[in-house]
Amino acid sequence: MTTRYLALLLLGLALVPAVAGPVSVRDGQFIGPDGEPVILRGLNVSQSAKRAPYLPWQTRDEFQQ
Repeated sequence: MTTRYLALLLLGLALVPAVAGPVSVRDGQFIGPDGEPVILRGLNVSQSAKRAPYLPWQTRDEFQQ
């Protein structure tokens, strides 16, 4: 089972385009080396979410924003 997850993770990483080069900020946006806006996806949780029972302090409404 773990091998399947690892394989899926590696496949996902191979399919995600990466930004090759430095990222800067212009007019409040992250800009890649090609001059195009860079859209960062994901979210970061901290504090109690990193310990069991791994529940973030944020609510569903906050994640939807």
